[in-house]
Amino acid sequence: MDIPTSGSGILKSIGGVQRSGRLTNPWTRAAGACFSTCLVGCFDSRHRVNSTVMRLLLIRRELFIYLLLVSFLSACSTAVTTRQSPEYATASAEDLKLDIEPKLQSILPKGWSLKRMGNTFELTRSQKLWVYNPMQRPVREKLEDTVRNAGTEVYFTLTLRFEPLLKKEEYETFKRQRAAFEKIVNEGARSIDEWSRGVTEFHKHKLPVYFTDRYSIYADKPDGFPQKVYPEAAAVECNQAIAALDKLFNRYEPVSRKNSDFQLRT
Repeated sequence: MDIPTSGSGILKSIGGVQRSGRLTNPWTRAAGACFSTCLVGCFDSRHRVNSTVMRLLLIRRELFIYLLLVSFLSACSTAVTTRQSPEYATASAEDLKLDIEPKLQSILPKGWSLKRMGNTFELTRSQKLWVYNPMQRPVREKLEDTVRNAGTEVYFTLTLRFEPLLKKEEYETFKRQRAAFEKIVNEGARSIDEWSRGVTEFHKHKLPVYFTDRYSIYADKPDGFPQKVYPEAAAVECNQAIAALDKLFNRYEPVSRKNSDFQLRT
């Protein structure tokens, strides 16, 4: 007996087959039609359901990505508006101009100029001086010769950058991060490479020097350690300008005469 393998073969085996290939009675014709419709309908229905589900999944994924992107852009916009909006920047600049600039003008040494750019002030000496590295001085060479041969002639500028006041824990964190390098600057190192790296990292890890009730103030000058200023009279004048800043603002750390202090080495 042959086993039917196709849909038509199954239908034929259910009710018998005439020579014409048609089902032999009305009952079997009806059953066959129903069976055939069911087969086609089931496969077609499953295809339609799978297609619908896939479309829904794609729409759901795209909607999730869209909502995530909108949330991210909204958060960024809020942060930028809070920190960098024109109103915030203008208010800070205006406060510095009205409150800080007159105070700096009042302690400005004779022959010095004051310039403001945004949240930064520059106090500049009108006459040039020399910045040199004393470690480059050959044995028995006159100091002025070392200065001329290895030094750089510059306009000495004290740069003050005003930032929102750091929290105490923030300052302490930055201070701990610089502590190892500050120790090398003040006490030396076991090798030249360690010393060189320590000095470089010390200058990279900057700390604010001064503070007010509203600002942390980062201070900079052209003679970073281990450099010095020449002539000595110019160095004294520059230190007097720093001393005036000490009276105007609060220092985070008291002057200790260490290499890491914000002052000129004489």
